[in-house]
Amino acid sequence: MAKCRTTTFSLVYGVFILFFVSYGDAWSAEMDLTSTTYLQEHEDARDNNFITLRQYLDFNVTGLGDRLSLYSSGWFRLELDDAENGDRTNDELLYAYLSYSVFPDRTLMLNLGRHFVYEGVASEQIDGASVRWEIVPMMGVSAFAGVPLETDFDDRESDYIFGGRFFLRLPKRAEVGLSYLKEDNEGSSYREEVGIDVWMRPIHWLELRGESRWNQRTDGWIEHSYTLNTFPIEKLTLSTFAAYTNYDEAFSSTTLSAFLPQFVGIGEALTKVGVFAEYAWNDWLSAVADYSRYEYDIQGSANFFGVDLRAYVLDQGLAAGVSLHRMAGDTKRLRYLKARLYVTKTFEALELSLDMVHLNYDESFSGTNHAYAFSGSLAYQLTPSLLVSTSIYYSKNPDFDQEVRTFLKIVYNFGKEL
Repeated sequence: MAKCRTTTFSLVYGVFILFFVSYGDAWSAEMDLTSTTYLQEHEDARDNNFITLRQYLDFNVTGLGDRLSLYSSGWFRLELDDAENGDRTNDELLYAYLSYSVFPDRTLMLNLGRHFVYEGVASEQIDGASVRWEIVPMMGVSAFAGVPLETDFDDRESDYIFGGRFFLRLPKRAEVGLSYLKEDNEGSSYREEVGIDVWMRPIHWLELRGESRWNQRTDGWIEHSYTLNTFPIEKLTLSTFAAYTNYDEAFSSTTLSAFLPQFVGIGEALTKVGVFAEYAWNDWLSAVADYSRYEYDIQGSANFFGVDLRAYVLDQGLAAGVSLHRMAGDTKRLRYLKARLYVTKTFEALELSLDMVHLNYDESFSGTNHAYAFSGSLAYQLTPSLLVSTSIYYSKNPDFDQEVRTFLKIVYNFGKEL
């Protein structure tokens, strides 16, 4: 995501909060300000320790004239120790936009400002405008246009993005959408994608959902992903899925070097198929069995299968699970046994959670046969508006001798106290 200047974050929030605190009552607006503070300490692969303070603010105003609302969120980071990248401070305005409902039933919605757009092939953060109109219950259209934030790695001059989605719907039975996205960076074509998405439930025990995406710039399929769910009896869910991903097409335009095609292999593609079955013995205990087949064009194939037992005792605030899976692949990294145990327990205002994962590799590599990951957290609701939690994460695997992260989280909701 693009990084805003520190003054942008401060000024936007200052203006929003000052204006709506002053005039919100006159408009009978409901205001909500939530402050979330994270204090993180972690140790990198070179045994260097870092302490980072992150401050998130979410400020929302609803009920402005019954149809107008404001949503905004941003964060500020301060390195209390030596910064990993040399910058001790940074911030980002995640979103700040106005949302307007043209009609009382909200069938026509307009958004203006920095916001996220999720429409078919589009999953974007833009500075611009978007509209979604359900023309009739069986048909609708959406459109968006603006400046994308993902291409702010150079500058934003001559950058733009636009697109939309058209859908046909049979209420409670089916919906088919056709979507399009076009993005330019510095006046040159950067991305152009076309997609189709489908959801169907012709009868109550059968459901199909999925999507396909086409890269218009390179004339190639990016991915296909489809899942068929069936509910033959009340307590049983059966699912089958099939997916195909071409990594060259998927990452032909990217701003993150970690996702360049050469890091997964030029010409690499993945075909994945599988089945999933869940049976609920009663209201609190269920069992899951699953199988997945991975077929890589370059790295070879692998089978992943196993079972889970899950328990949810809602009246006692307890959730727990244990699972055992086998990965049987063509390489050392893809031959292991995976075991997981997790539990969450709530005691009125206190919540405890533990999650442990262990991988036992068939053959040793990088000097070890094992990988571990452990996380634990404790959260306490001090008041209806104040939540304090602390957590720790530890891992050890063939790539890192060990990694330790600790978090302190403080969430305060001011609500109507403004």
